[in-house]
This record gives sequence, C-alpha cells and structure tokens, in this order.
Amino acid sequence: MRSTAKSHGLCGLGLVAKWFMKLPPPPPQPILPNDIIYYILLLLPVKSLAQCRCVCREWNNLLTGSNFLKNHLDYARRRLIVSSFGSLMSMDLEARGDFVVTNDCDFPWNMTAHFITGSCNGLLCLLADYSLFLWNPSTRQCKQLPPPPSYCFVRYGMFYGFGYDKVIDGYYNYKVVRGENNHAFRHGNKSKVEVYTRKTNSWKRIQDLPYYCMFQERGTFINGSLHWLAIRHSDFCAIIASLDLAKEEFREILLPEFELQSVSLELGTLNGMLSAMYKNFNGWSVYAMKEYGVPTSWIILITIPSFVWTRVKMPFYLMKNGELVLQVRDDKLLMYDPRKNTFKELIDTKSGIESTTYYVESLESP
Repeated sequence: MRSTAKSHGLCGLGLVAKWFMKLPPPPPQPILPNDIIYYILLLLPVKSLAQCRCVCREWNNLLTGSNFLKNHLDYARRRLIVSSFGSLMSMDLEARGDFVVTNDCDFPWNMTAHFITGSCNGLLCLLADYSLFLWNPSTRQCKQLPPPPSYCFVRYGMFYGFGYDKVIDGYYNYKVVRGENNHAFRHGNKSKVEVYTRKTNSWKRIQDLPYYCMFQERGTFINGSLHWLAIRHSDFCAIIASLDLAKEEFREILLPEFELQSVSLELGTLNGMLSAMYKNFNGWSVYAMKEYGVPTSWIILITIPSFVWTRVKMPFYLMKNGELVLQVRDDKLLMYDPRKNTFKELIDTKSGIESTTYYVESLESP
C-alpha cells in the first residue's frame, strides 16, 4: 500500500511539472542599451558613481576609465568653495531655489588656513601651512606635493598657478606653478619661476618671468596657459603675463583700453573667456576676450554699477540666467542680477574670506 501511494505522489508531481512546462515563458526583463546606461551614468553625481563602482567589475572598469572621467566633466555639477581662515564652505551653484551653504569640505590635513591657488577639472591646488596640496573635495582624495628646490616660508611676493598642458593617453598632465617676485624692481630684473609636473612628481626651474606680478597671487587658467596681471619692467605698463604650460614659455597679452580714471583691476574667466574687470568712479566694467590672444577682441561683457561696497573682486561665476557671483569687501559673497540691478547676499563669513573659487564635482585623482 505504501509503495502504491508513493508512486501516485510521484505521478502527481510529474503531471504538475508537465503542466508548468506547457506554460508560456515569462517575458524577458527589459535591458537598456549600453549607450543609454552610459549616458545615465554621466548624469549621476560623484557620490552615486562611487556606489555604482561596487555593482560589478565591468562598471568599475568603466567608471575608472580615462574616457568616462573626461566625458563626465562635461556634465559635472559646479560648486563654489570659500576658504575662511581655517574653515572651508561650499555651495551648489546649480541648485534650484535658495542656495544652501554647507561645511562639508573636510580637508584631510588639520591646517589653520587654506589659500586656494587654482582649480582645474575638479581638483584644487591649496597652499596650507607653507605646503602645496592637490585635493579633490568631492572624493576627499588628497596628495601633498614635494617641496620645491627653493623652498620659501613666506607668501608675500609669491604667485601661483594650476592647470594642465595636454592630455596623455586620456589623462591630463597637471602642472603647478610657483613664482617668486624680484623685489628689486628695476629694469632687467626677473622673477624666478618653478613648475611641478604630476607625471614626474618633481619640480624644475623654467624661464624667468620678465615681469612683476604685483596684482594677484593666483593665476587664471584658460586655453592651456596661466595668466597673471603684471607690470612690464621697461615702461611700467600693466599687461597680462601668460605662461604656455606646454612650451613653458612666457608671452604678454595686452589689456583692453580703459579710462584713465580706473583705479583697480582684476583678472579671471567668464563663459570660457579670459576676462578683466576695471573699477572707475562710476562702477565696474567686466571685459571678455572673445577670441583668445587677440587684443582687439576685448568687449564689455557686463557693467556693475557703483554701490555701497567700495571693493569688488572679479566675478567668480556667471550663472545661466545671467546672474553673477562676486565677492565684496573681504567677507561677503553676493549674487548680482543685472536685469533687476539687485544684489542678494550668499555668504557673510564675518571672519573674512581668504580665497574663493568654483570647482566641478569630478572623479579626478590628485
């Protein structure tokens, strides 16, 4: 009897199995094409991409490849970073609605001050306690640079710059520039300049600068060159000293013609163009060089009227809606709307601003 019941049970299971085999197969799960997946990944923020690297080996190889890192820069979000004597604050420049200032930029080294000497592809070059660092605030990766041969413990009279000269096998060849002004300011004197190359992790001295960079400490990087406002020794004329990072050679670029009553000037970049801002008694005029290296292509991009603050620094960022982020005095950041001629306070540090710039959120390694 037991064997008969057992055989009936097996037959029942066989009938059920045959019934399931006759059912139509389930529809296949939808699979996105690889190019769609690639585009979605390009739109993700850095924190999400770091999690995606753990999905599988294929994704990890994709997200760490040079092509993806380079393409992701075109879609990366832009953030403003402010160094205020020991503290670092950041703000999402592409946030909708009110801008929120956060203190999430934790520099891994315990330093009392951070002077930002340059920003490029999501990497920041910082001068902290007489040491230079390359730091990615999005990934928290940081690298301390070896001291240059002519190591100096003072910042007065020094000028710096950070950029790259070319792309090698998909990777950027980053360089840091450090210069020391010759304080014996007379005809024939030159300033010493040294360049650090990340590929070789070493410094070398290059051509001396035949100008005096008396206006700014941080160089403006655009079109493969660094730029500083400088004084020409021969006639004490103000010019733009440009260093080609590939050739490691200097040349000069003429400033736009401006009114004789101009009392101050700043240098920077806006909308991917080399820009200069002049202060006169009526306000501030922001010029942009439409065709790089062509002095006749300078145009007035925007005019900022004079108002209660007596000092305005070069606008750091031009929003898509035409608003400008700029620093006034030594402790405030404002948003200026040229259409309404209104100003909105973004940051008031109280203790003062040491340096400010913007960076993109990227996966670049220092």
